[in-house]
Amino acid sequence: MALPDRARGDIERVPVVVLVPDSISSDATILVLGRQGYETAVRGKNGFVCMVERSWMEAFDSPEFWNPKVKGAECLNRQAARSILPIADLRTRMVMAGHSKAEIVSAVKAAFDNKQLPDLENGNMVFMMSKASSAVHILTCSRVALREQSA
Repeated sequence: MALPDRARGDIERVPVVVLVPDSISSDATILVLGRQGYETAVRGKNGFVCMVERSWMEAFDSPEFWNPKVKGAECLNRQAARSILPIADLRTRMVMAGHSKAEIVSAVKAAFDNKQLPDLENGNMVFMMSKASSAVHILTCSRVALREQSA
């Protein structure tokens, strides 16, 4: 996958790298939002993946689902990177391709039904590192994924 242009990568990386402890971010994979979805800007070695999450990762019934102002720096541990990141990737690629919320809901449900998305792993943790991010949001990814998996 091609790296995103330098300016966009810098804008995306700043919230993640500044707000995440060096023990995590120094060897973490850093994803940035590109034209078609998240792209790898830095390939890490410690299993953590850091990114700026967007509103479309909120619950499907959230009034903030399409709010372009909703962003949150986060890092996923190895288990979350394996089990939550594929959900984020699918949703993000569909948003960037212009799909409706109903189409995204249908595609995510079908992907779970067809075992194209992995089961959630025990021990997955998503760290929200921004002052603007809600502490409650730490668990949102897992709860949303669980609801989608059981739907």
